[in-house]
Amino acid sequence: MAEILRQILDDLSLSLLFQNFVYEKIDSIETCKNLTDVELSRLGISTIGDRVRFREKIKQAVTPTEHVLSSERTNLFHTGRARHMTQASSRRNTKGRTWTVTFVCLADRNACKVPSTSQKSVLQRAGLGPKKITFQGTDSELEVHSKLISSDGFPQLSTAGGFELLYCQSNCRQIEVLKCRWNVDSFKASLGSQAKIYVRPIQKNLSTEPIIVPEESAVKARCVSCNRDYIISNLRDHVSICSSSVADSSHNEPLQDEQYLEQPLDEAAELPDIETVQLSRAENVAIQPHHHAEHNQGLEHNVPNIEDIVKDCVQYCTDMNMNDPVAILQYLQSRIVTGRKLELENEESTIEGETSFIIVDRNNLTETALDEIRGIVNLRLTLEVQFYGETAVDYGGPRKEFFSMVLRDIQKEYFDPVREWSNDYEVIGKIFALSILQNGRLPRILGPDLVEELFNSSSPRPFLQDLRKGLDALGLFQLTCHLPSLKHFFTPGTPTTVTLKMVTNLLQPIFSPDGSNRRQIESYVYAKFVKYLREAAGGRRGDVTLAKILTFVTGTEEEPVLGFQIKPSIAFQSSLSLLPTSNTCINRLNLTIPDTTQELPTDDILFSLFDYAFSNSFFGLV
Repeated sequence: MAEILRQILDDLSLSLLFQNFVYEKIDSIETCKNLTDVELSRLGISTIGDRVRFREKIKQAVTPTEHVLSSERTNLFHTGRARHMTQASSRRNTKGRTWTVTFVCLADRNACKVPSTSQKSVLQRAGLGPKKITFQGTDSELEVHSKLISSDGFPQLSTAGGFELLYCQSNCRQIEVLKCRWNVDSFKASLGSQAKIYVRPIQKNLSTEPIIVPEESAVKARCVSCNRDYIISNLRDHVSICSSSVADSSHNEPLQDEQYLEQPLDEAAELPDIETVQLSRAENVAIQPHHHAEHNQGLEHNVPNIEDIVKDCVQYCTDMNMNDPVAILQYLQSRIVTGRKLELENEESTIEGETSFIIVDRNNLTETALDEIRGIVNLRLTLEVQFYGETAVDYGGPRKEFFSMVLRDIQKEYFDPVREWSNDYEVIGKIFALSILQNGRLPRILGPDLVEELFNSSSPRPFLQDLRKGLDALGLFQLTCHLPSLKHFFTPGTPTTVTLKMVTNLLQPIFSPDGSNRRQIESYVYAKFVKYLREAAGGRRGDVTLAKILTFVTGTEEEPVLGFQIKPSIAFQSSLSLLPTSNTCINRLNLTIPDTTQELPTDDILFSLFDYAFSNSFFGLV
C-alpha cells in the first residue's frame, strides 16, 4: 500500500510529501480516503486543487482492477519472467546515469543579457533558443562539445568560429562566462541541477532566419459582399478592398452593449434573481454608480466600466450558485485585474505587460504609499512596486511584501484607534481592494463592529463612507453587498501561528540525486538550517521569527488565499558568501554549500549570518 501511495504522490508531483505520510504512519489507502482537508493541509497538500486530485487518485486505487491483480499473480508465480526482468533491469543499470540540462543558444556574439520572450520566439524558429540536451554522467569535454554542435544540439555552432558557455546571475538578467571545465561533473558542481547554460558565438553572429516556414491554414470563408471563398488569413485584407462592398447598415450597427455601457447601473435592467441572495441588513444598501474621474480618463467607450463588470460578476456567481469566497475571488480576479500577469507561472517563464508602477520608502511607507496609490489612474492594472534604493524587479514578491507591510502600518495608524477626521480612508479602501485582488494579505484589520457598519449600515460614519468609495473603485463594496460571503475577507479571525512544521512543509529542499557527493553536502547544510529554524521557533534568535524567515523567502508571512503560484522551495548553490539569499518572485531560498576546499564555519558563526540575512529585507540581494 505504501508503494501505491508513493506512486500517487509522484503522479501529482508531490513526491517530497511522502515522508510526511511515513512520519504520521499513514500507509493505508482506506486511511487516506478518510483524511479531512485540515489533515491533508497538515501533511503538506495545502491547495484545493492538489487535494481534489489526490482524492481522485485515492478513489481509483481503492478497488484494484483485474489487470493489476493479474499482474500481481504473475509476479508471484511466474518466476522465469521475474528473473528475466531482474536481468534486464540489471543491464539497464550498467549504462550509468544521465544528466539533462537546458542550453539556450544565443545568436548575437555580443549578447550580455538573457533573451526576452519575443527574442526567444525568434531564436526558436531559427533552431536556436532553449533546448534540453541529455548527456551521460561520465561525458568528457570533447563529448559535451561534440553533442552541442550535433543535430541533438545546435548545428549552426559548427560554423560560428567557436563559442563560449555562460550562466545567469541571481535576480538579474546579466549573463557571465562560465569558468569551469566543460565536462558533466564540473557543470553539476558549479551550477547544480536546476541552472540553464547559455551558449554565445565568439566570431560570427548566427542566422535568425526561420529554418521551418509554417504552412498557412487552408480553411476558407465566404465574403458576404462578393460571394467568393477566400483563405481565412487573406480574408480581412480582401474585405478592406473589396470593390463589390455595399453599404449594409446591419454590418455597421453599434453593439447593443455599447448603448448599455453608457447607462448608470441603477438605470440598467435589474439583476435577475438578485433577491435570492441573503443580504441580512445589507438589503437596504442600494448599488449606486460611483464615477471616478481618474478611472474614466483614457478609457475607450467599448471597454466595460467597473459597474458593468460588477453586474456581470454578480449575475454569474448567482447563476452558478457560487458561495465559496475563494472561488468567487478567483473569478473576480480574472475579470477585474488587467495588464501583466500577477506572478510568474514557473521558474523558466517571464511575464510582460502593462503595470501601474509605484515607488515607496520603507522608512516612510504609509505616507509614500498613500501618495502613490492616490495618483494611479487605472487601478485595474497589475501593481508593480519598487522600494527606494532597491533594484529588485517586481514579479510578485515585492508587491506581496508591500501589501503585508502597509496593511500592518495602516492598522496601527488609522484603526488603533480610528482617526475619523482623516481624509485618507478612501485611498486606504483602494489599498484594501488591491491587496485582495492581487494576491496580497487580506485586510482583516477592522473590528467586527466596523465590518458590520461598513457593509450593513444605511448611514455609516463619514470615514466609513470614504472607505466604501475606495473599495468601490474596484467594485468590491457593491460585490460584497450582493455576495455576502466576501465579508469573510474582512472579518478578523484567530491569527495563524507560523510553526516549525508549517515552515518545513512549505519550504521543500531541492536535493541532488541520491548517492552523489553533492547530495551529502546539501543534506548536511539543510540539517544546519533546520536546527536554526528550531532555535528561531524557540525564540532563541533574537528578533528573528519563523514569520520573518517566511517573509524573507516569499514576501509574505502567510500563504495567499489563492495559494502560491510556484511552491516555495530551498535550493543549494556554491558561493563565496555564506549569507542566504532569496528569489521572492519564485518563492525560493538559496543556501550556500561549501566546495571541496571550503568548510562550513561553526554553528555560532553560521547562525549569526542567518540572523543578519533574515533580519533585513534585501530581496535576495544581501
